[in-house]
This record gives sequence, structure tokens and C-alpha cells, in this order.
Amino acid sequence: MGQPRRQIFISRWNAYHGSTVAAASLGGMKHMHVQGGLPIPGIEHVMQPYWFGEGFGESPQAFAERAANAIEERILAVGPENVAAFIGEPVQERAA
Repeated sequence: MGQPRRQIFISRWNAYHGSTVAAASLGGMKHMHVQGGLPIPGIEHVMQPYWFGEGFGESPQAFAERAANAIEERILAVGPENVAAFIGEPVQERAA
């Protein structure tokens, strides 16, 4: 599409997208990152939408707004013109 600067992928911490180098980088599972020297360049992470574990004291609506704002903030931080995609789940549970 003529936009070669769009090379950054944004994903959520503790998401699981597979076990290849790229998928594990996107996944945001820190224990997998340590084992493989990950994430690869061009991967950014934002908070996971795990209200039960990370939304203590917040209403579900306030937590959802905070999770959505985290995505917007990261896009603005890296520059919208550099973002290729956001890959995420609307709800996820904490990895064991």
C-alpha cells in the first residue's frame, strides 16, 4: 500500500499466538522472552484485558476504558504512521 514505515506490531502482555520466534514475540509471555532473547524488534506490548487480576477496585467499564486507552497511548507513542497492526484479544486470562 506504499507505506513501508508501518513495521510495528502491537500486542498484549501474556497473550499467546504460538511458539515460533515471531509468534512468541507477539505473545508477550515474559518467560518465553527470557528463554529466546525475545521480543524481536518491531513488537510493542500493552496491558492485558484481565479485569479479574488487574482491575481490582475498578468497574468493568473503567477497566475496559483503561485497556483501550493503553492501545491508543502506545500507538501515539510509536507514531501512528509506524504501526502495521494491533493483534489482541478482547478478553484474556492470566497465564499460569
